[in-house]
Amino acid sequence: MPESFWSSGRRILIVGTTGSGKTTLARAVADLLNISFKPQMRVKPGKFDE
Repeated sequence: MPESFWSSGRRILIVGTTGSGKTTLARAVADLLNISFKPQMRVKPGKFDE
């Protein structure tokens, strides 16, 4: 049985500045590849440290 996209460990990474259309691009790429779109936000280390 073939591995699913998510269980295979493969990911698509899109990097850009605020307002550059990263989410729009990610949704379009997911549609083209026929995969589900599951956004994951990464926070810079120390951003919420006190």
